[in-house]
Amino acid sequence: MLRGINVSGQKKIKMADLKAIYEQLGLQQVVTYIQSGNVVFNSEICARTELGVQLQTAIKTTTGFHGLV
Repeated sequence: MLRGINVSGQKKIKMADLKAIYEQLGLQQVVTYIQSGNVVFNSEICARTELGVQLQTAIKTTTGFHGLV
């Protein structure tokens, strides 16, 4: 779940773009929910901290937004 995206026109991320970011990290069965920033996926990475860092880095690199995860 991402904080503060697509709220009042701020930090807009298309869900298709967000899904692509997750898939590029090798996450499987990625599904987004409306324009909420919620993403459901499967991962072989068990360490939440490691996964969070990877997601945050990929999102920041792609969108320029930081502190969302």
